[in-house]
Amino acid sequence: MQRVRSSENHIVHLAKGSFWLLGSHMIASITAFMVTILITRALSTEAFGQYRFILAIIPILTIFTLPGISQTLVRSTALGNGINLVSVAIAKMKWGLFGSVLSLLIAAYYAFQSNTLFAYAFLISALCIPLVESFFVYSAYYRGKEDFKTSALYDSITRIFYTLSLAVTVLITQNILIILFVFFASQIISRLFFFVKTVTSQLPYQERNDDSVSYGKNLFPITATQIFINSIDKILVWHFLGAEMLALYIVALLIPTELARAFGVIPQVVLPKIVKGAFTARKEISVTLIYFFLSTLTISILYIFLISPIINIAFPNYNQAVSLALAATPLIVLTPLRMLLDTIFLARKETVLLTYFILTEAVLSVGLIYIILAMSTYGLFGVTIILSLKVFLLLVLQVVSLQRASSSRR
Repeated sequence: MQRVRSSENHIVHLAKGSFWLLGSHMIASITAFMVTILITRALSTEAFGQYRFILAIIPILTIFTLPGISQTLVRSTALGNGINLVSVAIAKMKWGLFGSVLSLLIAAYYAFQSNTLFAYAFLISALCIPLVESFFVYSAYYRGKEDFKTSALYDSITRIFYTLSLAVTVLITQNILIILFVFFASQIISRLFFFVKTVTSQLPYQERNDDSVSYGKNLFPITATQIFINSIDKILVWHFLGAEMLALYIVALLIPTELARAFGVIPQVVLPKIVKGAFTARKEISVTLIYFFLSTLTISILYIFLISPIINIAFPNYNQAVSLALAATPLIVLTPLRMLLDTIFLARKETVLLTYFILTEAVLSVGLIYIILAMSTYGLFGVTIILSLKVFLLLVLQVVSLQRASSSRR
């Protein structure tokens, strides 16, 4: 009886925390959708493909800002450790300089190839990479304190400012370099504002037992590989099929990707509870997974009926994306489940298993997608199917590993 009540309490906690974060993610998804509509209508298909290729490379360059710190900061804050956000941000900026150097090398390569567009694009990214992610640590800090309302509010304002800035820009100019600069500048300005607001409003603290940066460094191979995996499909599509096919691929995956990310609020809400040991029983985890599965399944069914008219109305020049978007439906159900299990392993500091999962995913992503594209038989449709198959195989692997880990803890 006590366990049943405990499970019910956790569901209530998930509902309360998810309300704010889901609202924030809805705004993020809507703004991403609006920005994509604006840019696809302002740019030609080829130019949009070029722009998205640049955006596929940039996350790889930001790997050096230690993105894993965002997750470890949630963990450390939830444990009650004293957090020095300034020192954390400075650490991310220092490491981000390595990304700037790599971006400069890429810019030099494209300059040598007489590709001035990409040369200037990566010169801009070299200047902005250390800053764009470093100030965003305030969001992880609030999530660790389970102040999901503040985190959601700040993130939403940032997204709205970013969207309005890009909207005004594409109405004035179709220059990809100017659009890219505004992409960076709008995020840096808004995130810096809320970072300063957070730091100045913090009560006096003393840094104690805070392993956010050190644990974030330990997670570097995992987070770096994950970011690489998220970009490699787009890079390979660009390499084998060109800019126009990449543009089509981006439009097709836009809505399923954003829906999957929206459900990612659940793992964010759960993480502080797992860290505190309040969410460890197998039944509690099982109940959450079942609720999670039913929710994503319901949304995916609605998605199947609505995706065709949405794409035809919002992206009239990308009608071919409908079949690809339908093929991506399983991602809406499978990806959030994977994210939840990843969160459980992260909170338990199961770095060996996390490394094993991510390396397996990397091999599957690069190997299967490369083979499909190199065969030139199934093209984008084959790549989309491979994405869902990969996530399913990894989900099965995670469930088996979680059962074994739970049995060994008895």
